[in-house]
Amino acid sequence: MKRKKIMETTPKGTGKEGRIFTAQTAGGILILNFYEDRKLKVRYCMDTETNEYLSCLDGGLWKQQRIANVWKYSYYNSYTDAECEPDSEADTRIARDSLGIMAGNIFNVIANREYSRNTELWKNRADNKRMRIWKLMEKVGRLPDDFDEWICRMSGIGDYAFPGASENEIVCSSCKGSFPRKRKNGKKVVHNETVECPCCKKELEAKTRTKQVSRIVHALVLQEVDEKQNVARHFTATVRADSRGIHICRAENVRIMLRRQPSKRACDTYYSTYHVNSYLYHPEWETTNPCNRRMYSEFLYPSGIQESLKDTAYEPLVNAFTALAAAGVNMKYNNLMAAYHTGAMPSVMEYLCKGRFFRLASETADSISPWSGSYYGPLDLYGQEDADGIFGISDRQKINRIRDRNGGEEMLEWMRLSDRYGVKISDETLEWLTSSRIRTKDISFIAGQMSPQQVMNYVKKQKETEYPALDEKQILSEWEDYLQMCMKAGKDTMDEMVYRPRQLKRRHDELVMEIHRIRILNDMERDAEGRRKAARELSRKFPGAEKALREAAKKFTYENGQFRIIVPETLFDIVTEGQALHHCVGSADRYFDRIMQHETYICFLRRASDPETPFYTIEVEPGGTIRQHRSYLDEEPGIEEIRGFLREWQQAVKKRMDEKDREHADVSRKKREENLEELKRQNNIRVLQGLQEDFMDAM
Repeated sequence: MKRKKIMETTPKGTGKEGRIFTAQTAGGILILNFYEDRKLKVRYCMDTETNEYLSCLDGGLWKQQRIANVWKYSYYNSYTDAECEPDSEADTRIARDSLGIMAGNIFNVIANREYSRNTELWKNRADNKRMRIWKLMEKVGRLPDDFDEWICRMSGIGDYAFPGASENEIVCSSCKGSFPRKRKNGKKVVHNETVECPCCKKELEAKTRTKQVSRIVHALVLQEVDEKQNVARHFTATVRADSRGIHICRAENVRIMLRRQPSKRACDTYYSTYHVNSYLYHPEWETTNPCNRRMYSEFLYPSGIQESLKDTAYEPLVNAFTALAAAGVNMKYNNLMAAYHTGAMPSVMEYLCKGRFFRLASETADSISPWSGSYYGPLDLYGQEDADGIFGISDRQKINRIRDRNGGEEMLEWMRLSDRYGVKISDETLEWLTSSRIRTKDISFIAGQMSPQQVMNYVKKQKETEYPALDEKQILSEWEDYLQMCMKAGKDTMDEMVYRPRQLKRRHDELVMEIHRIRILNDMERDAEGRRKAARELSRKFPGAEKALREAAKKFTYENGQFRIIVPETLFDIVTEGQALHHCVGSADRYFDRIMQHETYICFLRRASDPETPFYTIEVEPGGTIRQHRSYLDEEPGIEEIRGFLREWQQAVKKRMDEKDREHADVSRKKREENLEELKRQNNIRVLQGLQEDFMDAM
C-alpha cells in the first residue's frame, strides 16, 4: 500500500460533534477518517483493487488493523448511522463509489472484503508451507536395504509351528513345510513346546492355540539428507509371524530434521498425518501434531550414526549412540537428544554405555524431559569428573556391582545407602529389593531399627502367612501404617515386640479397632446433656417404647463368653449408641416407632471383654429374625465371626418365645414384606442390597 501517497493526502475534517467519519480517495485507496468530538482518532485505508488494508493511528503509527477493531466495531453489532455517522451525504457517496456498491452498510462490505482477502492469504500460505515441507521430505532417502531384517531381529520374533489344515498337522513358519503334530513317543505336541521341523531341521516353538504371533517394535533411523540437514526418523513396526511366514507393517510417525551448523535452533520436527496401520495413504507431514504422535522407547539402527550427527548439535552423542546401537539397547533416544546441552550428559552417557551400564543408561534417558532436556534423575551430571562423583559412591566395588548386575536407579540408591552408612546388602537381598521395585524411601520408616535383609525376611514371612494377596510394596505400606497408628496410640515403637509383630495383619486390625474404640468413647463424652434432652423428648413422643424394650430384654439378653447381647433400657441409650457408632439408628424416628408397635427392637452387641464400648447395633424382629446389623460408620468388622454368634443367639431366643411373641413376629414379617415391596417400586437398589446382605432369618 502506498503509505506516502496517503500521508500526502490531508485528512478531510468535520465540524460536527460525536462520532463522525469522512471519506476521501487517493490513487485507488479509500481513506476513512474517524473523528470523535472533532478530534481525529484513526485513519482506515483500503486498496479497493487488492483489498489490502492498514490503519494509521494518532501519532503516525501504522498498523494492520481490521475495521472490526478500528472503531469498536463488531460482527454481532454492525454499525448504524446512530453509532457513527458520515459527515455528509457526499462522504457516503465517495465510500460507496470507491467500493463499487449502490447501497448498504459500507462497514459490512469492508469487513467482507477483509475476510475474503485474509482467507485467500491463509490458503496461499498453507499451500506454500505444504509445498516447502513436501520438497524437504522428498530429499529424505530410502531406508537401508536390511532395515526390515533388522526390525525383525529386534522384535524377538522367531520360528514357530502353527496349526495346519487339520487338527493333527502343524506348519513351520520358516520353510512352510507341514508335518504331524506328534512327538517321538506318539503324544500330541502342546502349546509353547519346542519341536524340530523335519524339513528344515530348525527348532520351532509350537503355537497350537493361536494362528499368529505379533510384536510391536519402535525404531529410530539416522540418515544424511543434504549439506544443510540430516534426519532422525521414528518408526512403529508390527512384526507378525504366521504359517505363511513373517510380515512387517511399518509406519513412520515423526521426522526430526537435524540442522547442520545450527544457529537459532538445533532441529525442526515434523509429524505424519496418516494412520499408523494404514496401507492406503502416502503420509503427509505437518509441523503441528494433529494425530497426537508420541516418542517411545525404541531401538537405534546401528548404521549411519556418525555421518548423520556430524556438524549438528548432537555430534557429542555419536560415541554413546554407537555403543547403544551395537548393544541393542531399547531406550528413549529422543529424550537423550533433547539433553544435548544439559551439563555433561553426552560424556556421562558415553561412559555408561562403554562401562556396560545399559539399564542405568536407559533409565537415565527416562529421567530426561523431552521438552526442556532437563535431567531429574539420581546421577550427578554437574561438576563431576570421575565415576565416583557421578554415581555418588566412593567404593568402586559397589559401582562394579551395579554394572555386573545390570542395575538401574533402584540399585544405585541401595549402593549409595550401603556406601554412605556401611550397610551390608547381600546379593539375595539386592535381587529382592530391585525385582520388587522397592526404593530406599519405602523402608525409611524402619531403616533405623532393621537392616534391609531383616526387612526382606520379615516381609517374605508376612506375605506367606498374613498377606498372600498383596505385593511387597503393599505389605510395606501396611507395616508403615501400623507403626503410625502405634505412635498415635502412645506405644513404644522402639520396642521390637511393637515394631516387629509376629502377626502383622492381626495386630494392624486390632489397632484399627482400638483407635475406633478411642474415637467412640471420645464422641460419647461430648455434649452428653444435649443427647439426654433429645432422648427425653423422644420418650414423650413415643410412649410405651421403653416398656417394650424392658419386656424384650427378658428373651433377648444373651452371652457366650466372647460376645454379649444387651437390650437398652431407655431411648437415650439408643441415641447414644447411634451417635457413638455414627449410623442412623437413634437419629431416625422410624426405629422408635417400630419399638413402640412391637415390630422390631434395638439390641447392642458388645465384646464380653469390653461390654461398655459400643461395637454392633442389631435391629431384630420379635421372632429373632435380624433385619440389620451395623458397626462403626456402617462398617462390619469380623462379620463372619459375628454371624456365627448371632445364629447361636437366635436359637436361644427361639426357645424363649411365647404365643404373644409369635403374634408380634407374624405382624412384623408382613410389615417387612410391605416395606420391601415399596422399596422395589421406588427402585431403591442401594437400600435393598444392604437389607439383603444383613438379613438373617430365625430358622
